[in-house]
Amino acid sequence: MSEVSPNPLLRRDKGRMLIGAAIGTGLAANFAMRGGADFLLALNAGRLRSMGEPSISSMIAFNEANSFVMGFAESEILPRANVPVIFGACCFDPRTDLPQLVDTARRSGFAGIANFPTASMLSGSMRQRLEDADLGYDREMELLALARDAGLATLAYSHSVHEAEQAAASSAEMVIIGLGWNQGGAEGAPEDDGTLRAIEEAAIHVDRAARAVGSISKGTLCLVEGGPIVSPRHLEELCGFVNIDGYVGGSTIDRVPIESAIEATTASFKTIGARSTAPDTSDTMQPVFPIQLAGRSETIRRARDQLMRVSESDVAVHIAVPDTAGTRSVAETLHRLSRRRRREAVTICLDGSNSEERRLEIFGHVAGAHPNRDRGRIGVLEAAGGATLILDCVADTSCALIQEVADAVRLGQAKQIGGTRTYPVDLRLILVSGMDMAATPGLVHLPVPRLSDRTEDVSSVLDLVLRDLRARMRRPLLRLDAAAWRRLVDYDWPGDVDELRRSVENAALAGNSDVITPVELGDLKSPDAGRSLFASEKDWILDGLRRNRFNRSETAVYLGISRKTLYNKIRRYALDREGTRT
Repeated sequence: MSEVSPNPLLRRDKGRMLIGAAIGTGLAANFAMRGGADFLLALNAGRLRSMGEPSISSMIAFNEANSFVMGFAESEILPRANVPVIFGACCFDPRTDLPQLVDTARRSGFAGIANFPTASMLSGSMRQRLEDADLGYDREMELLALARDAGLATLAYSHSVHEAEQAAASSAEMVIIGLGWNQGGAEGAPEDDGTLRAIEEAAIHVDRAARAVGSISKGTLCLVEGGPIVSPRHLEELCGFVNIDGYVGGSTIDRVPIESAIEATTASFKTIGARSTAPDTSDTMQPVFPIQLAGRSETIRRARDQLMRVSESDVAVHIAVPDTAGTRSVAETLHRLSRRRRREAVTICLDGSNSEERRLEIFGHVAGAHPNRDRGRIGVLEAAGGATLILDCVADTSCALIQEVADAVRLGQAKQIGGTRTYPVDLRLILVSGMDMAATPGLVHLPVPRLSDRTEDVSSVLDLVLRDLRARMRRPLLRLDAAAWRRLVDYDWPGDVDELRRSVENAALAGNSDVITPVELGDLKSPDAGRSLFASEKDWILDGLRRNRFNRSETAVYLGISRKTLYNKIRRYALDREGTRT
């Protein structure tokens, strides 16, 4: 096994992922760097996306790719870059002199070289012809070896486990485990292009490739790109299954956000002239509420009415139930009903987090403000201007941090940690927890009533649970028999809506027919009823963690156990994110 020493230009904050932005314009470079990108990739695909073409057009030979990239990178990206810039080099042209290309990139100021466009994106006869002509993946690895000898950083694109092994054997410092063209947005990949579509499917491939790289070259970093990862939430889900060192965003950084922003803004301008003459449909429009607010009782009606009232203003809100089940869904609904719905809500989970780390993330900081932060970062309060900030599991962090964030939102300004620069704050703040914060100044308290306090709503919630299970399980005939229905309606549900949903789902999985009977329901008073579906307690706990993206508070609620019990079991079975790879 060889050991690769990482290029000093590619610095990585301890405990943080390495983030690369594959772009093609100076505008995209500016804002990617403001957002904290660790390095930039100048790719022909990035430029073509800015021209309205899909990323796959980068594989078409309609111009000389290397001079194309060199042109816009030298004029727009390199002059303003304060992070390393990697040159996306094409090896398909047999006339390309690889040593000369490396020297040109080095003298132009590039910090590294990547093999893009790459033969790894091709298959079938086209790929074979390139390989037979010595213009395929082996030639790309030869280019990266020359770049490394010249002191440049090397980033290898790969899409199969074999290619990842080749890249590791070539001593590439970073290997991108590609998942295919991105699916999101108007120009996303079509359904039949071979892209890995599900997060779980992608995780299996990434894990195999990362293990293969690690067995060959210790120290080589493994990053992912493309496929089903079209938002930070999707990357977070992937990280719940496998360990990776970083992520490279192309379309997800410079195309998908711009598409939605331009479309939404234009549509908003378009509607202004029609508002004065449009008929008033407010009485007939029924907003879609989450299942936690379903029902016809007076208690739940008041909760929905209060949600509608506070949605009309920017007042800070605390959403609470005795446990935290479903409160994030209520928070996202409140955002969707507000005037800020055009921008995606930013959610930060404070579950068991280091308060100082979260403070740095939220407020931003200058270089050196913390021992683990040698580079300045813009904070969430500044970057998410105009949106809604949802702080989940606030009971698990310091009251001082919550008050500091609330004060910044109320005052409309904040200051970077360790610096003197003050920036404006334009956010709506929503806090989510199971604790009572009704007396906290400046907060509107929005309690979600327990199901046990409104038993007349159980039937309505059951209808929605069954409707959801029929769609997810593809079992349109799934139903409860009369005895099972009565048993569920008569139960007091100490675990609230989430316990009801979990009980019905487990019963549906336990039975062989589409009719759920009391036999499949088991002992409702036992929080461990779902364990019988798994070979061991470890498998049961791991399933709960994966279903809830390793959010421990939500997993504890889902499994019906206390957070302390869950933490003890995670330690006993080594089920942290490191342990799931073994």
